[in-house]
Amino acid sequence: MIAVLVLASSLLSDPPTTPAAVTVGAQHHVYTWDTEFTVDADRELGSTHGGIAFLRDGSMVFSTDADRSLIVLDAERKTRRTLCDDLGAGIHDVKVVVEDGVEFIWFAHLGKHATYKVALDGTVKLELPWPEASKLYAGAGEYHPTSVAVAHDGTVFVADGYGKSYIHRYAKDGTYLSSFGGFGDAPGLMRTCHGLWIDTRNDPPTLLVCDRENHCLQEFDLSGKSLRAIRCDVRRPCAIDEKDGDLAIADLEGRVTILDRDFDVIAHIGDNAKPELRAQFDVPREQWKPGEFMSPHGIRWDADGNLYVMDWNKTGRVTRLVRKR
Repeated sequence: MIAVLVLASSLLSDPPTTPAAVTVGAQHHVYTWDTEFTVDADRELGSTHGGIAFLRDGSMVFSTDADRSLIVLDAERKTRRTLCDDLGAGIHDVKVVVEDGVEFIWFAHLGKHATYKVALDGTVKLELPWPEASKLYAGAGEYHPTSVAVAHDGTVFVADGYGKSYIHRYAKDGTYLSSFGGFGDAPGLMRTCHGLWIDTRNDPPTLLVCDRENHCLQEFDLSGKSLRAIRCDVRRPCAIDEKDGDLAIADLEGRVTILDRDFDVIAHIGDNAKPELRAQFDVPREQWKPGEFMSPHGIRWDADGNLYVMDWNKTGRVTRLVRKR
């Protein structure tokens, strides 16, 4: 009889409720936190310590530190495929570049101490190994590239963010051209040049650098000349994306920052209320909270203005924010 009463009680209890929608942002950057979004329902992603990019057909490309180096989700996020599994874990930044009408995927690879350009089927088209010609390194083991950016003329920039904080320039065909930067806290020097972005809002375009441990952005011309250090309200910037003149910054210390053309703050998004959870790799899933990031590392807008953010996290977290205005 007791068992029957317990069963009846459970049947009469309220059904589970869907979490209330969480709205984040400010001004003309307001988003709904998509609690239903998943990039892989079948298994844990494994460590997310990389980047996100989008192909022209709307497919999403992102990296993991698991056995699947690059994952490609179609525009509806229903089917997926993997690329470059043979290169193993360590892809740290992902960019899509259109060259003579053809799309290529570029990425920096920590495990291989190299940077790659691959076709959409994963075929390697160009490999940039450690920059021996720079005379700055005793060997490949000192070189730890974290980001790549390609200018419209094909010049390639690679950031040695986890190594000596130099940025290396290459011609379109991979020929080494020059290096600039290095470790320090003066303008033109960097302490972890983590992320790169070609800023086409300027004429001529410039190179923006996430100078993570100097807590700022730095700007260079495309020959490598230092233009300025940009002291804006960022903590430890990791990656940049641009849309309609505004910049989204993945800030490792627990938030995303949106900046306008003058590098003034439009919004801080998902600022974690607990400092002890910011910039932490080991935060378990049960401590994830809609509306709060832990360690934003990769960031990208899609064509519709929805924002995708990759946390640096041991089990893998990629978040979708749906643009409201």
